[in-house]
Amino acid sequence: MVNEQHRPTPLDVPISFFEYNRSHERFANVPTQTTTLRRMATTAFYRQIVESIRLEPDEERQKELKKQLPGFTPAAWLRHRKRDTTFDERVRQQWPMLMGDVDKKDNPSVDMAELKKCISRLTYVLTCAYSVRGGLWFVVRLPDHQTPETLAAHFRYVQKLFSTYFGVILDSTKGGNPTHLRFVSYDPEPYINENATVMDKTYTPKPAAPYVPPRRSGNPALYAHEGFIDADELERQYGQAILSDLVGEALTHNGQVTRLFDTTTHSAEKFYLSGKTGKPSIHNYSENQTWFPVNAYAQKHGLTYAQALHELSQQYGLPTPTRQPVSEAHRDNRIRPPSAYIVTRLEDWEPGTILRPPESAIERLPVDPCDTYPADWEPAPNSMTSVTTWNSLFVQPPYSWDADSVRRFIQWAVIPAGCEG
Repeated sequence: MVNEQHRPTPLDVPISFFEYNRSHERFANVPTQTTTLRRMATTAFYRQIVESIRLEPDEERQKELKKQLPGFTPAAWLRHRKRDTTFDERVRQQWPMLMGDVDKKDNPSVDMAELKKCISRLTYVLTCAYSVRGGLWFVVRLPDHQTPETLAAHFRYVQKLFSTYFGVILDSTKGGNPTHLRFVSYDPEPYINENATVMDKTYTPKPAAPYVPPRRSGNPALYAHEGFIDADELERQYGQAILSDLVGEALTHNGQVTRLFDTTTHSAEKFYLSGKTGKPSIHNYSENQTWFPVNAYAQKHGLTYAQALHELSQQYGLPTPTRQPVSEAHRDNRIRPPSAYIVTRLEDWEPGTILRPPESAIERLPVDPCDTYPADWEPAPNSMTSVTTWNSLFVQPPYSWDADSVRRFIQWAVIPAGCEG
């Protein structure tokens, strides 16, 4: 009988196991050992700690107890998790798997037991089990030869799938990157699928609509259209994952110390999930400096804001349109006001035209200059009525514009002498 060579399933490939460093309030940079997905899904070694966390009503106390648990990377076998290193330097092997996490705080009305049954019916799910605080985590099998970019596209599809069909929000900080960690948990009855199929679906958002630069007035057609990346939407949707990757660990509001740029023992930095803008940020109280995801990424990697925005949009599969010059066809199609034209005859006149008869058809009447006024218009030489202009006291003029005065003025100023009718 010929023995076939054993080929391990994705449940048995090596993945990395990390201890939590209590002195630095974060996971260690170097894995302490190698483990497997099957072992992490079925282990009961940490049962006592996990059950005590689930019974603890105080959330802050839960976070402190959780630091006793180690973590693992379900989708990758790592060399280390050191900052400022390339993906190839950190990752020994990225496996064709994707992790998903359903947090109870993001889905308070979801029945986790029923959801676990629904997830277990998906043929491409390798394993599904309860997380430390009563949520769920699962792993999906993907096609071979994965990269961080293809993993992000698969993760977006799973996010959309769960949101559309299950009404469930997945944690964006766990799954979109192969180096993401999760805490070891305990489930007495984890779901294991030895014959999981491959999930090859991806999702890429539609390109953003063309952007017309703001203007005070004028015609929209006079402005060049340029594509743009919506930085606010990028930060709202993926900001927590971006900051988590920069810090090198999962972020919580009042749990472990956040160290983005302040590496002192008692860091003055604090992570906020959302503020007035709805975007996550890290605030340094010693310097009164707030770091939003794109700015922090640019500062961390020595990039300009535009370069950081371009890199992050590529990393998370968002469209990256470039400025497009105005084409000649676009210039020719600009809307312009109708050009007025001149007519020389009255019968040719119509709205929008200017009647301008030729010089030969214009009769100009000579008018002799006159520096004196008729006696009827000389004001009486008395006090205030002798003032011929308005002053600050709003003195009335020395005459009134009644019908007779207007008639006499026209007769004197307009009709030449000798032409009175």
